[in-house]
Amino acid sequence: MNPIGEKKAPGTPVKRARRNASNVLDHFRIVIDRRYCIEANCSKSYSLNSATTTLMYHLSSVHQINCIDDEVDDEKDSEKENMPSSSKSNSKLSHKRQEIINDLLIKFIVEDYQAFNVTNSESFRDFLFALNPGYVLPDPKTVKQKILEKFNTLQPKIEKLISESDSLKSWTTDGWSASSTEPYLIITSAFIDKEFKYFNITYDFSLFPHPHDHVNMSEKLFEVNLS
Repeated sequence: MNPIGEKKAPGTPVKRARRNASNVLDHFRIVIDRRYCIEANCSKSYSLNSATTTLMYHLSSVHQINCIDDEVDDEKDSEKENMPSSSKSNSKLSHKRQEIINDLLIKFIVEDYQAFNVTNSESFRDFLFALNPGYVLPDPKTVKQKILEKFNTLQPKIEKLISESDSLKSWTTDGWSASSTEPYLIITSAFIDKEFKYFNITYDFSLFPHPHDHVNMSEKLFEVNLS
């Protein structure tokens, strides 16, 4: 606290006290060793050690209840108070903004070889919620569906790009086993286009059952119809 008569330096923000997490916990009750959401028709529960941000993410994504636990200065508070009431209550992202972030999420998963179920990670959810409480993180099933949609959209374009290239193509095959021990075959193609731009493309990724002999490999390559 400042002594009476003491002035702050110009431009020094006056911060309000940090919101207490009790407004988040008010939406949950403890039964034995679990914390249960008490919102209507909800049976979701969390361990007592779950982070407050995890509980806030649940309230925001499932019940559209925004409990942001953050420090803001008086100027930001004033701006928020002057906002239309509809803007203050609408914490959910627009469909367009949601899809933009979904596309970036899919790019991150594909390019960095992340598992589909990374969206089930509590720490990952906490991280995204801290960045944007209004973003609703898709479940692994939705992530898989969106990646398949991207593949179906890009496949004809890739096939056209390969077929229109006049350069010689280098084809490479590689075997890979999933955690379920199912075997897969990956086929990649390397080539340059007319502008001498280099491409290295994953052309096919499909189930490749045993036996992995030269006969099955040859049949698989003809099945993929390499150009």
